[in-house]
Amino acid sequence: NNQLASVYIPNSVTTIGEYVFSYNQLTSVEIPNSVTTIGDSAFLGCSNLEFVKISDAVKAIPISLFRDCIRLTTVEIPDGVTTIGADAFYGCANLTSITIPDNVTTIGSNAFYNNGLIQLSIPSNVNKIGTNSFSMNKQLKTIEYKGNKNPCEGNEFQSVNEIIVKVPSAYSDNEFCGLNIEKIINKKECGEGCYWY
Repeated sequence: NNQLASVYIPNSVTTIGEYVFSYNQLTSVEIPNSVTTIGDSAFLGCSNLEFVKISDAVKAIPISLFRDCIRLTTVEIPDGVTTIGADAFYGCANLTSITIPDNVTTIGSNAFYNNGLIQLSIPSNVNKIGTNSFSMNKQLKTIEYKGNKNPCEGNEFQSVNEIIVKVPSAYSDNEFCGLNIEKIINKKECGEGCYWY
């Protein structure tokens, strides 16, 4: 909670503790691959933070990691991440795009609440999406979910505008997180010129 505007994290560091850089004036952060664990709220409230490169060795994005980083526009989530914690990107209003890695299985409650996301692709391995994970993303237009079963608990997309949700033809439910769906049909299943129903 001071005026720290830049930080160099050396390769000797393996752990970043809870709240370590919270409420500072950082504009960009590169977390080296030596870091395997990041504590909750480590960058909470860094309102000038715009760019983050996370260590490839990190397996979980912890709770409230970048909560209220209102200027954050770019964050690279490593391919090995399996969990995105609750409130991880809460209030990142300028975050317009995010790539969720294929290995992610769980997205916590409020993880991307009140972001600026425009489109969203959710990998097939995601089997749990917490309450209000993507609520208040009022610019969100399209969602593609690659799994075959509804992973939602309810109210994941509150206060969003009308959204097109695309799911595989093998998807087993009639809705996705309370939203209407359009099934992607393989060309062989329905003939020339037919891709949707």
